[in-house]
Amino acid sequence: MMNENNLMDYEIYIYRDKKTTYRALLSGFLLVMYSLDSIFFGYFRNILEKIVVLKDFTVSGREELLIYTCLASGIFLIAYAYSSYKSPIIYITQESIVLASKEKRIEDLIFYEFIETNKVVFHFSEEKISLDVDSVSKESLREVLDRL
Repeated sequence: MMNENNLMDYEIYIYRDKKTTYRALLSGFLLVMYSLDSIFFGYFRNILEKIVVLKDFTVSGREELLIYTCLASGIFLIAYAYSSYKSPIIYITQESIVLASKEKRIEDLIFYEFIETNKVVFHFSEEKISLDVDSVSKESLREVLDRL
């Protein structure tokens, strides 16, 4: 079972902030619902026709492109929210550290540094890995990194 931002001695998980995940999920859901409503049902289109002059769905190519772009963006946002909800940004065990799907040994970690308020660079013996931590709780991240 994965615990959110737990600080146990043998496994540590750092997840993205749930507010940004829920915001992306809600935005994606609204975009998909608007697109599907425009394509199939048209209830929302009937309300919009009172405000803006709209033609039938397949008459205007630009409007059709807009609807399909909204649908694709909504599906992408839902997939993004699902993946960020399920997978941690940082996963640390006693012998390895996984940063953005790159697994390294903890013994190879030389040091880490905060470049900006939203970026952390981990310096390993062979390479550097930059990680965007803008949507992570800074307090729990500092507490975890100080324990390394």
